[in-house]
Amino acid sequence: MNCTTGNNRTGPFTGILLSLLRVPTEQIATEYALSDKGLAPIRSSVVARLVKNPKFTAAFGDEVEKRAMRMVSARPETMLATLEMVSERWGSAEGYVKKECGLTDEEIGRVRKVLTEGPMM
Repeated sequence: MNCTTGNNRTGPFTGILLSLLRVPTEQIATEYALSDKGLAPIRSSVVARLVKNPKFTAAFGDEVEKRAMRMVSARPETMLATLEMVSERWGSAEGYVKKECGLTDEEIGRVRKVLTEGPMM
């Protein structure tokens, strides 16, 4: 899985997956924030590209650079807010994957088993 900077699509997906695996929320946020170090070498060039985009500039006006910087960062509070929203809206990551992805309890169990114990035979 991937996205341009690894934090706007990949990060939330990974956060939900880790939450489904019952990884503590604080640990998920800490892991997510490690992406910020990886983003550092490309941050200025991605921000510059975003600021030059007329649609992005029109959407954010005077805050365009600030918004672009936030888009090219991976702050722990962002992941905490994402997981809190998932919890409020769907009750949990499990509730999310049941309702939005259509997974059954059995499928969720298999995902947990494969990702925590290894391939199922």
